[in-house]
Amino acid sequence: MQIVDYKTGKPKDAEKLDAEGKEQLLLYQLAMKQALNKKIDNLQFYYLDNNTEVNFLGTDKELKEMEEKTIERIQGIQEAAKSGHFPPKPSQLCGFCDFKEICEFRKV
Repeated sequence: MQIVDYKTGKPKDAEKLDAEGKEQLLLYQLAMKQALNKKIDNLQFYYLDNNTEVNFLGTDKELKEMEEKTIERIQGIQEAAKSGHFPPKPSQLCGFCDFKEICEFRKV
């Protein structure tokens, strides 16, 4: 079984794909393994701009790190929900936010 993520952004090659760049597909691989008991044979980013692909498969170490990172994020969200405090995290994504015109923290 293969999971493909189609990308419209600038194509990357396998050597430049770091752990952060692999996160999305690693999370999908982890979910398929844990929630659906499905074995994934390949993960692929397919770049539409030039019809190239980058193939890889998460190692046991990468999947364990992804699991730990996901649990940390969930716990952080739960703690923030208890306190009602969700601090702003300005980034390049601010340009896509529905509140960008009124947000004092926006980063444009």
